[in-house]
Formats: sequence, structure tokens, C-alpha cells
Amino acid sequence: VTEDVNFKAQSLSKLLQKFKCLRNIKMRINFSNSIGKNVFNELLIPSLESLTIDSNALCKNFFKNAEKLCKLEDVDINWPTNFTADHIMTVLNGLTMLPELTELILDRISDAHEWQMLENCEDLSLLKIKAPIDFPLMMNVGSRLCQTLKDLFISLDISIIQSVRLIFIKLVLLSLEITSKNNDRSVNDEAVHCFMRNNFTKGINGTLEILTLQQSTSFDLTPLSRFYFPKINLYTS
Repeated sequence: VTEDVNFKAQSLSKLLQKFKCLRNIKMRINFSNSIGKNVFNELLIPSLESLTIDSNALCKNFFKNAEKLCKLEDVDINWPTNFTADHIMTVLNGLTMLPELTELILDRISDAHEWQMLENCEDLSLLKIKAPIDFPLMMNVGSRLCQTLKDLFISLDISIIQSVRLIFIKLVLLSLEITSKNNDRSVNDEAVHCFMRNNFTKGINGTLEILTLQQSTSFDLTPLSRFYFPKINLYTS
């Protein structure tokens, strides 16, 4: 569904609910002026398996009855520009209630509270956060996310990377982008090396099979050769 709408969103929402066997919805809907409101709410299609939302029509109560979306496995959300922190937390709480959710893509996570909400997802195996994370990222080893996640696509800012501990016990794929506004090569190198020591010494290196490193600024990758990855079969940078 790709539309430029004003008042049609509500009727479109009702129309979609008439498809009893619909499995995949991709909504990229933009209002042509500021009149648009969050009108997509409680879109309950029990057969839905995949959902992509890039729309200012998303209501914070969209997943209010998430437990009824019993087949929804794959969700991709770009947060509406008019969403408040409360709106995002409400949607994240709904996502944790999806019984079959295994793959989640979000355009951003803004703070530790939102991350903690993600840790409550029941059986997530793939997580992708598009925007760089620049807040202290603390993980709870006892959380469901740390127990189930296998594929992680994430971008970390150099300012916080030294304190990050990736403690996912089943992590198979790590795609990590490191961003920095600091042009001091020595500072960047030390931060990245600290991250390697914290995570690749009796850590996720034991389960990783695929490692992809991307950099928006130059840093030394030589120390990576000091760490042992017993299951690695693909490394790119």
C-alpha cells in the first residue's frame, strides 16, 4: 500500500481488515498536508505474518490487542515523526506481546528505557536498529532477548562503544557499524580495541559464525586478529 492521502487513511484501514487471509502488509503512507492524524489503530488481521510500517498514520494503540495477531512474525517500523516517547513505549510494549514475533526492524532506539522494553520480546531471533545508538547501552543477561537473539544488525557511536557488552548467548551473526564525529584516530582506535577486548574474549566470539564490521571513520582493525572465533566462516569490513 503506497498512498498520498488526507482523509482516506481511515477507510483504507477498514478495507484492509476485510481481507481475512492477508499475510503481508507494507504501508508507506504519507499525508499530503498537516491535517493527517494517527488513524491506523488495532489493525487486527489474524492471518498477518509480515508488516512494514512507514507512516504518520500509525496510532500508538496499533498493537493494543497484539496477542490476537497470532501469526505475525516479521515487523519493520519507521517511527512517525509526530510520535512522542510515550507513543513509542506504548508500541514497543505491544510488540513484546506478539506471540510469534521473531524478526524486528526499527529505524531507531532513543534511550535505555526503549532498549529495556525490547529485551522483553519473547522469542526474537533477528533485531535490526538502523540509526546509530549513542546512549549507554546496558544489557540484562537474564532477559529474553539475550537468550534468543541470533542475528544483530546495529550501529554504535564511538562515544559509548567502550562500555557496550554484547551478552547474547546464541548470537550467530553480528553486523556492526561504528560511527564517530571524532577525527582523533588514536581515540577511535582505543575505543574500538576496548570494545573488542570486552566482547571477543570469552564472549560472543564463541558463537559467532558471521561478522561484518563497517566504519564511518577510520580505525585500526589489526587487533581483531588476536581474538579467536572458533565458528567464524565469514568476516568482512
